Amino acid sequence: MFRRKSIATLAAGLLSVAALAAGCASTPLSDVHQILSNAVTAMSPTNTVDAGTSNATTSPGNLQSLHFILDAGGQINFGIEAATPTPAPSDTPVPSAAESSSPAASPSSGASQSVAPSGSQTVGPSKSPSASSSATPTPTPTATPTPTPTPTPTPTPTPTPTPEPSASGTPGPTPTPLFTAIPITLDKAHAEGDIDLVNKTAHIIGAMPGLPNMSGELIVIDPYMYSRFPGATQYTLGQDSDLAINPALPSGPAYLVQQILAIAADARVSPVLVGTEQEPTGAAYHIRVDLTPDVVNEKLGSSGHAFGTGTLNLWILHDGFFVERMVFSTSDPSFGAAAVQIVMSNFNNVEPIEPPPGIQVEQPSAASTAP
Repeated sequence: MFRRKSIATLAAGLLSVAALAAGCASTPLSDVHQILSNAVTAMSPTNTVDAGTSNATTSPGNLQSLHFILDAGGQINFGIEAATPTPAPSDTPVPSAAESSSPAASPSSGASQSVAPSGSQTVGPSKSPSASSSATPTPTPTATPTPTPTPTPTPTPTPTPTPEPSASGTPGPTPTPLFTAIPITLDKAHAEGDIDLVNKTAHIIGAMPGLPNMSGELIVIDPYMYSRFPGATQYTLGQDSDLAINPALPSGPAYLVQQILAIAADARVSPVLVGTEQEPTGAAYHIRVDLTPDVVNEKLGSSGHAFGTGTLNLWILHDGFFVERMVFSTSDPSFGAAAVQIVMSNFNNVEPIEPPPGIQVEQPSAASTAP
């Protein structure tokens, strides 16, 4: 009995020494691009996108679920595309139609005048001589030579107005990309919740005082969503397909985090490895990147002026290369002055997200269901 215990103690000691040696052997990385590449894989969802279709793709990532806390402050100017270039094309066809009708009318009227006066002149003088004298040969020679020279001025100058519409049509396409800067206040913006990408569920509570109807609680249980505004006791039942951004899908906030990492790893920016720092979850690589609008707008699929210059700080955990924290700050005069921080934790260890009790879900009234 004693021998068995001693063997077990020795085995446990050897395992602990081996684990310690393995931990010491895994030295921190110094290649910032390798760190970012590992972080992209770690923060990519593991579930299949568009399952059951020809576009089905399974991501090789390691992210299944997480807890997050978002805080923001300041103000940004977000570029919204304005549909003002519509009057330009409407102006171009109007002069072309007017000008094409005016020259066409002038030659036709000239042709009708050449025929009408010739008839009227032949009738006017021919009646007076025919009434005074009965000789028929005298009016015929005078009437026939005069109408023949009159059709000669009919080489109409119609081709001359045709180049004018082409010149007037050129300024039409110039004012195509027009954007209006909309100020968005981020002061006291806060959101917190859990996201489970495997089960397509999420539970988020947040407030953004700068935007109306952007505060409250949201529970997503695919394919349903339950939402309620601050102070309400009942949830409203709806379809999660009605959400502009579904947090429970890989195309939601998880995709945004991936694109932010792709921006940091882009060859047009120069990420800097500040060093290793101790975060609440563990040791983390601190990486700083100075962002430019062209790279940010391209990676996020934004058209025109949407984002300005700014600084992105990332803290990527040594263990698993999950992004523990990211902070974006900007003081671009054309974009605004603001800061956004997202802290992530509890990776792949989120508790199951359940729908609210049925008694807390608002039932549709008879008036709303009546046809």
